[in-house]
Amino acid sequence: MAYTINRRLSTLVDSNGQLNTGKIPNDYITGDHIADNVITSAMLHTSFTVSTSNLTAIDTDDVSEGSSNLYYTDARARGAVSATGSISYNSSTGVFSFTQGDTDTISEGSTNLYFTNERVDDRVNALLTAGTGITLTYDDSANTLTIAGAAQYGDSDVESYLDANGITLPDSIKAQFGASNDLQIYHDGSNSYISDNGTGDLRLQGNGLKLINSSNLETYANFVSNGASTFYYDNSAKLATTSTGIDVTGVITTDGLTTSADINFGDDDKATFGAGSDLQI
Repeated sequence: MAYTINRRLSTLVDSNGQLNTGKIPNDYITGDHIADNVITSAMLHTSFTVSTSNLTAIDTDDVSEGSSNLYYTDARARGAVSATGSISYNSSTGVFSFTQGDTDTISEGSTNLYFTNERVDDRVNALLTAGTGITLTYDDSANTLTIAGAAQYGDSDVESYLDANGITLPDSIKAQFGASNDLQIYHDGSNSYISDNGTGDLRLQGNGLKLINSSNLETYANFVSNGASTFYYDNSAKLATTSTGIDVTGVITTDGLTTSADINFGDDDKATFGAGSDLQI
């Protein structure tokens, strides 16, 4: 850029025709100083500097954009961003959105697999281990497990199995408890047994205990905690314990009677003696 001046040239240029190295006053180069004489590079002293205080502030609005290092704009920044899958991106607003996914949208890996009923069934079947003489059969379609022990007993009709009804044991096969099989429960084909062959008592515990028939219609005996123990004949109570002794319903037949206390009779009650009730008191 070239400048021309028409006055104060002697102040600006030294005796060698070069620009003075001193600080140029702010009013030396103004609009009315520009004339026809050109200041060339030869007229400028090599040590001449211009401080930032003498420059007008410059920003990117005053700089032309090149072809490689481009200006920043929001549109350019947003256009450089993209998203895939469950994340969406709006390049106009710069907003990211996330759509909640589930296992239907997630690819299955090689270690943490999806849950399926068939995989559970196969895993259960793989973990089952039968002991000596025991055969385990797991039917995953029917969701049943059959435990067979025919080989152990040498009889194809002898087997035990577990189903929705419980544990089934064949005749004379015992459910045994204790280190020495002290308690045994079984059925021999004719009778059922609860057998205690160990030390100690066989204890039936409960707040109430009732013995009834298999049809649950007739009571044999009923024992109540902190109450009476009642015995029945043909489902009718005949003898019950009380806080003072016993209460008998019906006739007492005895081959002998020994008492250490009084026998009380109600009004018009009789004590009869002899085969023909010959003596009455």
